[in-house]
Amino acid sequence: MNEPETSPSCTRRVRLVVRASLKCSTHSSANRRHAQLLVCKWVRAKWPRLATAAVDMDRGKSECSVPGQALSVLGETGSPSWTLSIASTEPKGDRVWMTTAKVAEVGDTDVMDVHTSCTDSTGSPLVVAPPSLLRLWVRDLDLDDGGVPIIGERRVVEDRQQAEGFCDHVRSETRTLPIIALVPPSPGSNYYGVDPAQLAETLSGLAHVACIGSPMLAEVAERLGPDLAPVAGAARIYEPHSNDSNPNGRPVDRQSLIRQPRRAGAGSVDAGVLKRALIQRACALSAEVSKGVRLR
Repeated sequence: MNEPETSPSCTRRVRLVVRASLKCSTHSSANRRHAQLLVCKWVRAKWPRLATAAVDMDRGKSECSVPGQALSVLGETGSPSWTLSIASTEPKGDRVWMTTAKVAEVGDTDVMDVHTSCTDSTGSPLVVAPPSLLRLWVRDLDLDDGGVPIIGERRVVEDRQQAEGFCDHVRSETRTLPIIALVPPSPGSNYYGVDPAQLAETLSGLAHVACIGSPMLAEVAERLGPDLAPVAGAARIYEPHSNDSNPNGRPVDRQSLIRQPRRAGAGSVDAGVLKRALIQRACALSAEVSKGVRLR
């Protein structure tokens, strides 16, 4: 693949910033083709100058490059393994972004994988966001995480049945995505410090988002125990189980707590603070987990 004109030299450090590997409950060549077409749709929207190479999926291998951008496709339509790689240089900087999307048949499962890396830069600050390709995959494919559908929407926990399902998912040892649990600061409040629906859509394919109603907080706390209980006025992130074990051999539960910003009468609170913090945390966690390292 011809690299962008300002491609990184071999001495520049490349950093993985986002990684998602998602399993599909549907398994067929038609399903994989549909996933590949969604990748091409994403390329046409984001890099229209490279669209010609992206849509020619039946050649087995194709390449295309324009100043500052380069693309390659390897694999035939519906084949067991198909990969699209793209590199682009920031318009006003020297940082190069590299994203690879892969659609593959792994055993009796279709797997959709996307990872984004970038080079170091002394110019613009690093701002990481989930690839919008993930939203396309989540909306159009039947993706599954430990027996729970990946939907890109918030889930509500307002009754005992929902509370039981939420706790089972938190404890699931087959879950691969983090769960972000949001709780209002007080009974009767709908304030989460962030719009849960927008957050869930933004983090499609990277994290589940659950809203714990205040009446169910005690129920969930009793089921999970004090160390894992959601906290009023905060977002608790439940990571997938680590490979570490406690003395009884059970995988260790890891979680972190991010407090909601306080409301101020003068409107001095930035409504985007919590959203940005959760997005950056989810992206960083995806990259760390993919390397077999857990964020503490």
